[in-house]
Amino acid sequence: MTQQIIVTGAGGMLGRAVVKAAHARDLNVVGIGGRIQIDVGFIDSVRAVLSRHTDPIVINCAGIVPPMASEGWRPALLQQAMWRANAYGPHHLSASAGRLIHVSTDCVFDGAIQDGEYTEASEPSAVGDYAESKLAGEVTQPPHLTIRGSFIGLGRRGLVRWILDQPEEGHIFGYQDWAWNGAYVNDFADAVVDLALKPSMTGLVHLAGPEVLTKGQLVEWLAGMLRPDITVEQGDGGHRRMVLASTRIAPILTPWYVMLGRLHDDYGRHPTGS
Repeated sequence: MTQQIIVTGAGGMLGRAVVKAAHARDLNVVGIGGRIQIDVGFIDSVRAVLSRHTDPIVINCAGIVPPMASEGWRPALLQQAMWRANAYGPHHLSASAGRLIHVSTDCVFDGAIQDGEYTEASEPSAVGDYAESKLAGEVTQPPHLTIRGSFIGLGRRGLVRWILDQPEEGHIFGYQDWAWNGAYVNDFADAVVDLALKPSMTGLVHLAGPEVLTKGQLVEWLAGMLRPDITVEQGDGGHRRMVLASTRIAPILTPWYVMLGRLHDDYGRHPTGS
């Protein structure tokens, strides 16, 4: 029997995509976060769930993100939940898993560099509770692996949802001074599963796309594909260069023209889906 893969945060956008990618490979995968619940911020909850499995590979997609502040969370409670889930949760999971694959974020960097990229050797410059809690949650001792990256897709929140929820004939801004090289969530999830299946890949790795885009380009492409009725105007969002590169692996994500085609196939015909 193949080693079991457990995906935490399986009710979220990335978690769903990781479960789908694992199923596509006929892997023995269990998603936690839908029918099966876990609170990774509490060690007893983690132990109660993982004790039913023998040395599983855990892919941690659970986390608390800043947009939840607009969903009725009081600031103090959101801050506490963010630190429990993002900072303590991964360490709780690593104590009970055979191998933890933890998904971190490009936000551990502040984006202040004028050119170039952030590699695994770059000094983090996290600002704010979200970035600081994600940095504190990174688990890099073998056999575990932390993957830093960024992605977009259709969920309850995020860039794609924001574009789809614009009023008819709406007007939005894109930012040409914000550089980024993330991925479409389904491609990102495929790469996460690939890395999870390589036991020699431990420590820290950056999962970066092969192309650097501006947020202005990305917004124009997405709006043109999903909401051609809205107008995109380029504005000044303040300089940020959220560009990752890896010194450990070659870029394994597909070009954006391919990823955009996949996104259109998934969502373009059903733009109000969730």
